[in-house]
Amino acid sequence: MKSKSLLLSACFFLVALLACNPFAPSTSAPTPSPTAPRHLEPSSKTATPDQPIIITATPSDGTRALDLAGPWLLAIDESSVLAFNADGSGQTELLSFGPQNFALSPDGRKLAYIADTHPEDESRGFQLRLLVLPSGPDELITELQNPDLLPPDEPGIGDPVTEAFRAIGMTAPRWSHNGSYIAFIGQQEGPSADLYVYDIQEREITQLTDGPSQAYGISWSPGDDFIFHAGVDSFGTGAGYADVGSWIARRDDTGIIDVSTGGGSDQAMAWYVDDGVLLTSWRQPCGMADLQSLEIEAAASEMIWPYFLEFLVFDESTGALAFLVPEGFDTCVEGGQPTGLFFMDDIDDTPQAVSDQEFEGLLLDPSTPGAFLLRDDAGTYHFQPPDRIDFLGVTPSRDPLYSPGSDTWLWYGSWRENEGLWIGQLPGTPRKVFDEGVMSATWSPDGTEVLFVGSSDYRLYTSAAPDFEPQPIIPSIVFDGLTYLLWAGR
Repeated sequence: MKSKSLLLSACFFLVALLACNPFAPSTSAPTPSPTAPRHLEPSSKTATPDQPIIITATPSDGTRALDLAGPWLLAIDESSVLAFNADGSGQTELLSFGPQNFALSPDGRKLAYIADTHPEDESRGFQLRLLVLPSGPDELITELQNPDLLPPDEPGIGDPVTEAFRAIGMTAPRWSHNGSYIAFIGQQEGPSADLYVYDIQEREITQLTDGPSQAYGISWSPGDDFIFHAGVDSFGTGAGYADVGSWIARRDDTGIIDVSTGGGSDQAMAWYVDDGVLLTSWRQPCGMADLQSLEIEAAASEMIWPYFLEFLVFDESTGALAFLVPEGFDTCVEGGQPTGLFFMDDIDDTPQAVSDQEFEGLLLDPSTPGAFLLRDDAGTYHFQPPDRIDFLGVTPSRDPLYSPGSDTWLWYGSWRENEGLWIGQLPGTPRKVFDEGVMSATWSPDGTEVLFVGSSDYRLYTSAAPDFEPQPIIPSIVFDGLTYLLWAGR
């Protein structure tokens, strides 16, 4: 039987290359579960005999112990999960293997993750687990695959069991905003990959869908009453998903609403109220398109932008919306379509053209409520709605990370002209403090230090104010492949 790790690697690579969906929508749809919730008993196991969880009691680097009160820097790579104190000391191994996918709880003190205890066998081994930080316990919530459903000897694209396996591996568990529930994709009741929800307090699992398509793309509503997900027949080979629709399930299992747009692979871009969501469809020839609002209880939808677009940002604090349409998109629609920067005061507003300048990125400005940042090859711009755009300085063509504690920004990258680490304030031009590639980076909670992983040597560095001179953590740690840095317990 083929190695699971090789197949998953191929799947993730193909997902990254996704650009359009050439398949026509199918009529397949998840079937709502019975009126009475279908509850499944979670496992009481705390570890697996095949791959035991290792949580060390003392740091492995000889420095001071891990502070049990937090905050902790988590470094998650392909073979382990490590925790550090905010200053980089207290190196402690929490897991002796790398999770397939993961999500940190809203309070930062629990890690829900997907473990693969049998990487050599694609028919079994996926588990949903819950690690209490920083010292355990590590609990097995449920097995995620049905052992009675074996994929063919030569698993291929389009085989239902193989596609279910892909759906589980590529979809991270999702916490509700209040931290009381975890939504996840599983095949344990098979044969398809379906949507489930786990109640943390009651330790109870409810299956929300049981249709023939493979579920993915989980998104919670702000009040945690609704869960959006999409479904496919196949995740394809890189040219797009064989989309069959999208649905919103009520978290209490009292019903499912079909919200399929029919235009392609649907996405929930943002929720503007608990029963109101912004949807887009991914389709040929230019990708994301057909921005529309949907109000669940009123069963009403309204088309906002019937064209293609690229970057979309919703400001939850104000209800405003901004999006970019590149100049080249004027050929995406026969007869042309509008391009440029567009802004809406609220969901009921009509998109207003702000600028026809060719920007390459758009994000909220964390330093200024109600404002946005734009970027192009020249640098970074400040957009203050409704129509003021100011140039802030020459910067790398990357989205920056902001530290409110020090009112300072950082940029990092690992490719060509964006290779390195830059730190500085805006307006102004940041200073390059590291010349080699950087894989991931984060500010310390107090904003006085940057911790980052080099992409050439896979080592963890600290870069502290005021000069931000990078120094490797001693003794140096060499990570295994792609490494994520995130803060927990703060």
